[in-house]
Amino acid sequence: MAALLLRTSKSLITPQTLLSRSLRTLTRPSPSETTLRNVKSALISESDPETLFSIFHTCSDHPRVWRDQTVFDVSITKLSRANRFDLIEKLLEHQKSNPVAKTEGFLIRIMMLYSKAKMYDKAILTFHQISSLGCAPTEKAFCALLSVHMASGRFDLVKTQFETMPLEIGICPGIAAHNIALQALCKEDKSLESARALIAKMEEEKKVVPNTTSYNVLLGGCLENGDHDKFVELLGEMERKGLTPNLVTYNHRIAKLCRSRGGIGTDAKKVFDEMKEKKVKPNSDSYAGLIRYCVRRKDYETALVFCEESLERRFVPPFTCVKDVVKGLVGINKEDEAKKIVEKMKKQLRRSAVESWTKVEGLLPLSLA
Repeated sequence: MAALLLRTSKSLITPQTLLSRSLRTLTRPSPSETTLRNVKSALISESDPETLFSIFHTCSDHPRVWRDQTVFDVSITKLSRANRFDLIEKLLEHQKSNPVAKTEGFLIRIMMLYSKAKMYDKAILTFHQISSLGCAPTEKAFCALLSVHMASGRFDLVKTQFETMPLEIGICPGIAAHNIALQALCKEDKSLESARALIAKMEEEKKVVPNTTSYNVLLGGCLENGDHDKFVELLGEMERKGLTPNLVTYNHRIAKLCRSRGGIGTDAKKVFDEMKEKKVKPNSDSYAGLIRYCVRRKDYETALVFCEESLERRFVPPFTCVKDVVKGLVGINKEDEAKKIVEKMKKQLRRSAVESWTKVEGLLPLSLA
């Protein structure tokens, strides 16, 4: 009987039980990292929206919890997927009564969480409440507002409020606000003339100097519009102004190579070598772009090199990229190399990604004999 009771008690360990244990530890003067992990674990493992809300609501006032961005992100993401926008509103509106909500940074967090859940009206309302909640909005909050409009696709509002609101709230927009405005102008005006005019105005007035990010926005606009000539022109302009290319710049250059005609795999390698020379560390987008570029030019051996290096750095390339590389290698009688890259992919994947990759692998032209 004792053994049966023990087994029964173990089976009753639920996320609520886990949370209860966590909260008992959280009330101690110096909660440990394990405590915070337990709270996160309870939120991550919970599938019922009401229970998840209760877990968050119960522990969210504790300093270690409300300081942790992951706790908020996980909760809002899961409630949003469940279409429980009512619970998201309850959760975030309650946070406005928290003493920490007196800081602009925390209110910006609430704005961005509302935006993440596509509750844009609530995000905008939060911006307009900043003053009444005890702090004056600065350019950071203004940038958050512009970002909300960008996320909602209201590029016209970005332009309008960039021009009018700074005077209303008594701030002087800096480079961050100007760069968001540039993004909106690139979305609205495919010719980029409006964005180029803003750059010229910035340089003429000399209050805000365009930086590498400013030009990256324009380069991205050129990519979207397929204007390769203007892309090259902007790169030259950056160089003349002494602006240092960063990771985004190089990724745009790789993307441009992928979309243009002609060239061979070594062109991509030149860009990659330049990144290394300038000590710009590539990310997953860099490798995905390089692999696509080489596949498009049927340079499967170079694509394999980029694929392997990407996996060594723990950047898992898009499945479609790897599938194309494998098919290309098999087509040039390099099946052994193709099998190796498939095995390396398996070792990097976790959870549901393993099942997804298995489906892709089943379609590959590989002999397992």
